[in-house]
Amino acid sequence: MATVKKERLLSLPAYKRGLAGLGMYLKSVMDIKLRIWGSGRHETAPMVVIPFTKFQTLHELPRRSDEKKETMYQSFDPKRKVIFISHVWFEPSLVPETAHPDFTDKGQTKGRKGEKLALIKEGVNLLLSDNTANPTGCKAKDVDIWLDFGCIDQDDPTKQAAGVGSLLAYVLQCEWILIPGAGPLLPGELTVDKVPGIDENEEKMYGARGWTRLESMGAFMCSVLRRQHQPPIYNIYRKKGVDGEYVFNKLLYSLDPKHLPSEGKLTKETDRPAIVELTKDLLGYMIKAKSYITKHDGAVRGVAYHPENSKLVASCSADKTIRLINTESGTLKCLTGHRRCVNSVCFSPNGKHVSSTSDDGTVRIWDIETGEVTCTL
Repeated sequence: MATVKKERLLSLPAYKRGLAGLGMYLKSVMDIKLRIWGSGRHETAPMVVIPFTKFQTLHELPRRSDEKKETMYQSFDPKRKVIFISHVWFEPSLVPETAHPDFTDKGQTKGRKGEKLALIKEGVNLLLSDNTANPTGCKAKDVDIWLDFGCIDQDDPTKQAAGVGSLLAYVLQCEWILIPGAGPLLPGELTVDKVPGIDENEEKMYGARGWTRLESMGAFMCSVLRRQHQPPIYNIYRKKGVDGEYVFNKLLYSLDPKHLPSEGKLTKETDRPAIVELTKDLLGYMIKAKSYITKHDGAVRGVAYHPENSKLVASCSADKTIRLINTESGTLKCLTGHRRCVNSVCFSPNGKHVSSTSDDGTVRIWDIETGEVTCTL
């Protein structure tokens, strides 16, 4: 099993100082949480969950509108912990009746029946048994599962639209995000955007899909409100050719302007207006409160403004990184490659590149569009 990095939580005094530097205070944090929860359409689509003890007994992923499984659901209880299952559907379809998140007997895609169900069960057990992912020792009997197919009505268009519109409110109430998917993930690829979906097809990758981008971005926003540097997002996949052997990883998230949910791939283009609106909501929460993460993990050594776009800022730090921040859209790109403290940063006259100097003895030229190094001196 892969090692899971321990979550670093800021102390309350340091957190207060950091928020104040961003123009945000504890009261506004609570206001944002209330606004997000209030955005949910709870009368039409109240948040329901499945206790993990009941989920473990299932032989197939439940469909919310299946009356035979109605007894397994319960209303969201804030005293319990919820795991949000964020995933690419294994059998997507433009026909709702045939679309399914798992492999089935009538599978349109090659795969083993019930694969996702098995991944979720194993992933939850691994998450709860990991001391860094679950430092409080939360037990299976105290955990609930939220899964779109199982917790949003799939047949009633009004209820389904209300559930989709409440997605950010649901994410806010969840303790962890679990991504069941394909593999493998290499050590340098433990980031949300690199997670495969069904197979190696780029359009089916988790990080390429609009809805999954929205869910992980929502988790990112919630991590800011919870004083965490990174959201608690985990991935599980089964090793190819090895029956029953799973790999479990902690994933990193970076808010990249090229990976916004509104630009992601969708099975149904009719979903685009809803996801565009939800993306605007997310950015709005982060921009108005200035709560998007721009904070370096070390002392900031330099700042530069774009020569033509004053809303684009570059900063460099002792944490060995350069960060490009769009103060209007709230998007962030982190440039990594220096081995020691980065001392200065400067945009090129045409604004297409940024240069940096470091204690590692190098000067690097970066393409701000791709984030790649074009020259090392």
